[in-house]
Parts: sequence; structure tokens; C-alpha cells
Amino acid sequence: MTMDKPICPFCELEAGKYFPNPESVILSLVSECRESDMTDKQFAEYICNSLGLLTRGNNLVIKPYGDTIKLVFEKQ
Repeated sequence: MTMDKPICPFCELEAGKYFPNPESVILSLVSECRESDMTDKQFAEYICNSLGLLTRGNNLVIKPYGDTIKLVFEKQ
């Protein structure tokens, strides 16, 4: 697999403060649940709930990265 425009797995939220980007968080959740007996619907809800808790608990929003379709967390 080649990546034309790889991005760092972390977002800089403020000067010197970094947070994993949404893709990194999702990959971690996929890895954690890969062998589980969750249905696709349960797994999707688990991912959405996890992202929701991260955004709410850290006052973040998920936005596109520049002109790409990649997503990043940003402070609200």
C-alpha cells in the first residue's frame, strides 16, 4: 500500500499539544475489536460512541484536513 500524502497520526491541537487523529483512534478500536462477536451495527455504534466521548470530553470537533478527505480533531 502506498500513500501519496501520508499524515502524522497525531493532530496538533494547540502549540505543543498533540492528540491522535480520528483515523488512529478508529484503527485502535478496530484492532481492539477485530476478534469480537460484535455485529457490524454494534461495532459502528462503538466507534461513534468512542469518537463522541473523545470530542465531548476534550472540547473537540472533527474536521477535514486541508483539501483532503482525511479527518482531524480541532479545538472548538
